[in-house]
Amino acid sequence: MSGEYEAYRGSTLFEGVLEVVSPLHIGAGFDEDPALDDADPHVAQIVLGCDDLPVITATGLKGALRALLPPDEASDLFGSILDDPDKPGAKARAGVLTPYAAMLVQPAVLGARAEPAGFRNDTRGTYRAVRTAIDAATGVPASYQLSNAEMVAPGARFRFRMRLAGPPNTAPEREARVARLLASMQAPGLRLGRGRGDGQGVVRLVAIDVVATRWLVGQTIERGDDVVAWRDRVRTATRIEPAGTAYVLTLSGTAPFLVMASPDGSQADNTLHALRSGSGSPELPGSSLMGALRSRAAWLAGLRRLRAEPGHDEDELVLAELFGLRADQQRNKGFVARIAARCGRHLPEVTGFAGLLVVDSIEAGTAPLTSLPSVRIDRFTQAPMDGALFNTEAFLNPTFRVDLRLRPHPGGSQCEAPLHAWVRRLIADMTDAGPRQGLMLGHGGNRGFGWFEVGSTP
Repeated sequence: MSGEYEAYRGSTLFEGVLEVVSPLHIGAGFDEDPALDDADPHVAQIVLGCDDLPVITATGLKGALRALLPPDEASDLFGSILDDPDKPGAKARAGVLTPYAAMLVQPAVLGARAEPAGFRNDTRGTYRAVRTAIDAATGVPASYQLSNAEMVAPGARFRFRMRLAGPPNTAPEREARVARLLASMQAPGLRLGRGRGDGQGVVRLVAIDVVATRWLVGQTIERGDDVVAWRDRVRTATRIEPAGTAYVLTLSGTAPFLVMASPDGSQADNTLHALRSGSGSPELPGSSLMGALRSRAAWLAGLRRLRAEPGHDEDELVLAELFGLRADQQRNKGFVARIAARCGRHLPEVTGFAGLLVVDSIEAGTAPLTSLPSVRIDRFTQAPMDGALFNTEAFLNPTFRVDLRLRPHPGGSQCEAPLHAWVRRLIADMTDAGPRQGLMLGHGGNRGFGWFEVGSTP
């Protein structure tokens, strides 16, 4: 028997390939990079294997799979911890389904990405994503508050292995659950790592034909009817859809659009580069979109307050639950008490919590890329500066399909009703005919860039 499979004797082994669909960051827990000098910012690092290539950790896969199932079913497959809150008095028990760390087998092709050479690693298929914090008081980028994170680019492929203990065809209900998990890994996929609420970290199981079972007997590897049976189970299994209500938006650009990519620091480069995917399509980060939606919602809430519209006194609480509780709100005990009183929601002692409105995916259409010449204006004389020409890359009239999802409220449907009402109010403000129709995104809004018409699909 092949030594490669000796450790799996008496078990069913599934193999396949995981493909990264949206930028993936599984953090290593530190933000130091010895390659950077003191002038450079710290970069949140990803988990790397001994070959210095990205790894999807086994614990990350197990947690994502476990989150798809109800507590009882999850405990049956993955085990239970001591003093499990879902099973008072139950003893700790090991699980029967074990995913293993997924190792990189094919790095993503960075291709047309606009990050400079020092911000990308073609061997790993990774790039450095740079984001800026927004000042809450002014609504503009905060000074010296950049965040940097290494990301695995979409298109990367990882080897997937998962072991089911016990002989095959002896626990049909358990095997049916495993088949549902495998089918769900194909679509809609798993969400891992940082930025899941902004559409990041989606991986999917591809090349399902290589998923196999090897029932090891004696010194031979037997691959009989159970292989075909498992493939049939996965193909016909009911997929586990994410909980919550979907809202679909279509964004149709009516002006040049770009989200600025990081500059390379060269004095000779006088071009503002547009962020784009490896295939050259325009890129709209989920964090940028959610920031624009939150800003629009806050403005609309202020308008409702000035007009003394019914229910406006709870708008701040609802928006905090939709988009997340800020750290300053978390430290405000009175505000926390008001949220708890509204629906009895328990808030842990942490700095903020994730909002219930999340981005499932952002799909970009093709759009031509052009370069627009501009001249810098002297702030004192308001006249063009001599020798200060620069170019701006921008996509012309791009389109995006955005899938949003409102996750279930822990307090039940009664607590969700105001949240749904606010999402519909926000969408109507962007889609109804009138002076506020549309949404502004990206760089250059004060120059007429980034204006989108918004449509909503039921």
